[in-house]
Amino acid sequence: MIAPPADARLLSAAADGAVTVLRYQLGDDVLEYRTRDGRLQSVRRSARGGTAESIDLEYNASGLASARYRDWAAYRTLNLTLESSTYVPSFPEQTWTPPGA
Repeated sequence: MIAPPADARLLSAAADGAVTVLRYQLGDDVLEYRTRDGRLQSVRRSARGGTAESIDLEYNASGLASARYRDWAAYRTLNLTLESSTYVPSFPEQTWTPPGA
């Protein structure tokens, strides 16, 4: 499930086979969410015509395998690789949606 910031405005939604792309306006920035087969693949924040930040997710048969965050202006990349995981029940929805949000 994709939940953009509360004050973001939907610019476009497109589906091409298994890929869905949602684009939102947030102030002067554009947020692009890309999914494949119902799984989030990437999020991009564009500012002044270029990509400012991005997050790319990779999956394997077990689920999420790695994530890569890039700050394009600062030339920084953070790579996260999942080595192990344990299933636990999720938090209630109100944990992720504070009052007034």
